[in-house]
Amino acid sequence: MILGLVALSIILIALCAEACTDAFNDKGKKSLGHNIKIIEKVVLVMSPFMLMPLGLEPRHFLAYGLSYLLLRMSTFDLFYNVAKNNKLSYVGTVGWWDRTIASIPPWGRWIYRTVLGIAGLGIPFSFF
Repeated sequence: MILGLVALSIILIALCAEACTDAFNDKGKKSLGHNIKIIEKVVLVMSPFMLMPLGLEPRHFLAYGLSYLLLRMSTFDLFYNVAKNNKLSYVGTVGWWDRTIASIPPWGRWIYRTVLGIAGLGIPFSFF
């Protein structure tokens, strides 16, 4: 239980930092964005090893990565929009992922985010 909570905390902090990095870089605050990016990458690379004393085993690394991926797909745009002061439902138009998400109706985006978020939150408690 403790391992799952710590793992989720690390993942969500890293995702928030990643979204803030992109938002700060887009707003012209590149120095702040780059500094946060360094911290975020160090946390992501080191997190499995920081969790090993709590009981994370190498066989859990795939589940940890899957949890990160699902939570990123679920929450990144929301964190980015908050950091950049966009409407919460804003979806970009430049990247292929943005265009794919924009093709989904707004109510479908919330369902998609909810389902992926629940799956991403559930993995650490199921596998760790």
